[in-house]
Amino acid sequence: MSGLMVFSTHLDDAVLSAGEVIAAHPGAVVVTVFAGLPATGTRGRYDAATGLGDGHRAMSSRRDEDTAALATLGAYPVHLDFLDRQYRHPSSDEEIAERLRSLVTAHRPTTVLGPVGLVHPDHRQVGRVWPAVAAGTDTLAYEDMPYRRQFPATDDAVRAFVAAHGATAHPPTGGDRAAKERAIGAYVSQLATVLPELCLGPEQLWRLPARP
Repeated sequence: MSGLMVFSTHLDDAVLSAGEVIAAHPGAVVVTVFAGLPATGTRGRYDAATGLGDGHRAMSSRRDEDTAALATLGAYPVHLDFLDRQYRHPSSDEEIAERLRSLVTAHRPTTVLGPVGLVHPDHRQVGRVWPAVAAGTDTLAYEDMPYRRQFPATDDAVRAFVAAHGATAHPPTGGDRAAKERAIGAYVSQLATVLPELCLGPEQLWRLPARP
C-alpha cells in the first residue's frame, strides 16, 4: 500500500488497531474524527476515569500524545474538531461524511483504512460512515482494538460489517510490532485503560470490494 490515509475514531484507535500497517507506510495520514477541544471547565466521565480532569486540557494533552505516537511511526496527524461523545450531543453522519470526503478529495490517497466500528457509539458511527467516502481507493477495514479481543460478542458485529460490505479477509500484516509498541507507549494518559497487551496480536484487516 502507498498513499495511505487512516481514519481513527479517537486519539489512539488507529495505532492500537493498525499500528503495524501505519509503520509499514511512512508518510501515512491519520485522521482522528473525535479530536475536538471542548470548552474549558468541561468534565467528561472518561476523563475523570483516567484522572485527566478538565476536558479541554485532557484533549490538548491527548492530541500531543497522538502527534508523538504517529511521529514514532513516520505518520502525520489530522485532528478534526468533532467532539467526543462524552462532551456533546452526537454529530450527524452527514456532517462527518462531508468532512472525511473533503479530506479524501484533498489528499487523494490510493489506500484508505478505517474501523469496522465496534462497541462504543463513536466507533460504530465512524464505522458506518467512512466506507462511503473512500470510493475510488483501495479500501480496507481494521478491527477495533482492544474491543475486538475484550468482547467476544463482537463476532456478530464483525460478521454484519463483512456481510454488509461484501468484505473479504486480508492477511495479517506481520509488520513492525516493536514500533507499534513504542507508539502505544506515547499515549501516557491512556495506558491504564486501553489494555495495550490486547492490541499487540496480529492485526486483522478486511478488504472491501472496489467502488467507482
